[in-house]
Amino acid sequence: MFHNKLKKELQRLRDDLLSVSQIKTSLDNEMLVLQLDPQGRIEAVNGNFERDMHYRAEQLVGRPLEDIVPPHVKTLEFHQRMSRAIRNGEHYHGAFRLLRGDGEEAWLRSILQPVLDATGRIKCFTIHSSDLTRTIKTSREHESLIKALQRSTAVIEFNLDGEVLTANERFLEATGYTLEQIRGKHHRIFCEPEQARSSDYQAFWEKLRRGEYIADRFERVDSRGRTIWLEASYNPIFDAHDVLYKVVKFATVITDQVNREQAVAQAADIAYSTSLDTDASANKATGVMSQSVEVMRGLEIGRGMAVQPIKAGAISETVLGLCRG
Repeated sequence: MFHNKLKKELQRLRDDLLSVSQIKTSLDNEMLVLQLDPQGRIEAVNGNFERDMHYRAEQLVGRPLEDIVPPHVKTLEFHQRMSRAIRNGEHYHGAFRLLRGDGEEAWLRSILQPVLDATGRIKCFTIHSSDLTRTIKTSREHESLIKALQRSTAVIEFNLDGEVLTANERFLEATGYTLEQIRGKHHRIFCEPEQARSSDYQAFWEKLRRGEYIADRFERVDSRGRTIWLEASYNPIFDAHDVLYKVVKFATVITDQVNREQAVAQAADIAYSTSLDTDASANKATGVMSQSVEVMRGLEIGRGMAVQPIKAGAISETVLGLCRG
């Protein structure tokens, strides 16, 4: 009985060891792995670490982990927490920033795990990491781009029902509202009532709810009912599951530019109308002149004079001469 129980316990331990071994092998195959001695010196690295971090194992073994930490990182709180975990033999998970062999800095998402021997003493530390450098760089670039847009552009966000979620200072300055006045309100508060009731306006929001991008010049009204013009784009925003959940509008106020363009157009209309009036007057004068010439020719023929071509510029003198005759 006792022997059978021992055999079952041994089999259970073997199964547990096999499971742990399989998990470790899978992690080692997929992740960047460092092994440290109890003092934090590098004992081993796996092939993934060598390849992604541009080191050979012999370049690292025996060196303190601190040797490949960028100097400016050593004073940062997250690194100091990691160093304390190694000194105290504690578990740690979080960001690691290490230097690659080519001098570039790598961002690693890591798990530091102390490994104990049978007596409970620290045998070594394992560090399993995922390289997040590209993700973090891309994220920071996007963050910088968004900050630049926020500084230079009027930005407002809407849910799919057209209700305001938030807006930046530039948009609030352009429209004369505070955020508290517009949050939760429908986009139509920026439109003339007739426009908001139109079928075109309904179609506009239907397109946005389908995830379509719209860019154009838009006539809007501010908090005082004054017309403002925006050069704007309405951009669909999708979540991590590729589901549309809001619309972000980036806009530049172009009211002054549109007013100048309209003034130029009005001036052109006035000039065109004046030109038409001038042409009509000129045509009328030409008709009068032609009639005068015909009258003079008739008078000359009646007096037995030879008919000579009469220049339009000499009409007045000829008429005066006839009157004196």
